[in-house]
Amino acid sequence: MGQAIRIIGIDPGLRRTGWGVIERDGTRLSHIGLPVAEYAPNVVKKAVVGAGHAEKEQVSRMVRLLLPKSRPESSDAADALAVAICHAHHMAVRLKV
Repeated sequence: MGQAIRIIGIDPGLRRTGWGVIERDGTRLSHIGLPVAEYAPNVVKKAVVGAGHAEKEQVSRMVRLLLPKSRPESSDAADALAVAICHAHHMAVRLKV
């Protein structure tokens, strides 16, 4: 068998975004049950930049600073990484409680 990889499928709908994660190990496919977290834009900006009303460029710069190997090719890609950083920050805070 080859190396197992995880794949996320995203369907951006008009009212809802559908998503699912699978793992492929050789020819075997498995569904993966991940919990979902949502954050308001100002919460993401505050977690990444330190200010809830930061500009997109500030968010993008901070993402590149926090994740130096990342090369987001658009502000949407930087925003997605910012949401992941925000979630990582909130998970760490919850673990301390």
